[in-house]
Amino acid sequence: MSSQSIEAMLQQPFQPDDVKWRVQRSGIHNGNPWVVVQPYITGRAIQTRLDEVFGFGGWEVFQHETMNGDGFICTVKVWNKDLKRWITKQDVAQKTDIESLKGGASGALKRAGVLLGIGRYLYRLKPEYAQCFKCERRKDATNFIRVYEDNKTKKTSNWADADWIPPVLPDWAMPGLDSSKFSQDIKSATLVMGAQQAFMNASNWASSFSRPDLIKKFEQERDETIKALEDEAKSNVNDKFNAVSKWLDMEVKNFNAVPDEGTVHKISEHIRANLVKKCEGQYFDKEVLFKNLKSSVLARINQLNNK
Repeated sequence: MSSQSIEAMLQQPFQPDDVKWRVQRSGIHNGNPWVVVQPYITGRAIQTRLDEVFGFGGWEVFQHETMNGDGFICTVKVWNKDLKRWITKQDVAQKTDIESLKGGASGALKRAGVLLGIGRYLYRLKPEYAQCFKCERRKDATNFIRVYEDNKTKKTSNWADADWIPPVLPDWAMPGLDSSKFSQDIKSATLVMGAQQAFMNASNWASSFSRPDLIKKFEQERDETIKALEDEAKSNVNDKFNAVSKWLDMEVKNFNAVPDEGTVHKISEHIRANLVKKCEGQYFDKEVLFKNLKSSVLARINQLNNK
């Protein structure tokens, strides 16, 4: 097995069931519980990955406490058959508040595993809010947590028992994907913003495998897609302006049936939001359309006030 193949196998994303989530922050807002969670993999998942790539006798782990005793140093050695030598990676982690020895040793192993590329892609996932809701009975919860309105004064702060559901991993953090899927997403984008977002997903995925060649390929596909979208938008300026203008005229006609000023403003906000979307990435004079919308709103309000 070549060194490049070994690297790719080590860096392969884990199955969603192997990715765990820990609560990073929590609280209560307007009476509702909330949690922010961060993904991680367990020490057992790393051991399984080492077995899969190097076999039962192809890797070794050595751990010992730091000199001041507040953490663990973990050394992972793997046998590279291609290079015919041991590859060594080492990192350190502090002992944890809960099960300090086990937590510290596991943390050091995970950090050393990241140096080999195992689970490194998870660092590209930012902490995010999980779906969270109140829970009356702890035994009914999948991920039970007690949250506090003020975490600094837990003894006197309002609290609530809650359950939360882990977020769904993005496509680029899933195993078994290849570059063609990401290329298709970039090329099929219908908006510049969509092409940019598709490129970001593709870039995150390629970075997980340390593939600058794929990132460069995705960049080229993004640039080509954006240029094509801009060229199309420029060539059909008048047609697209007329289409959006006609749509706007149909929408503002609804004002004639609106009986009060509050409803006029509410409907106009909805129309404005849709108008923003329709004008995105276009090269026609957008201000004209927004001025027309504003004029129509003021005209209907004046009609209502003069009745």
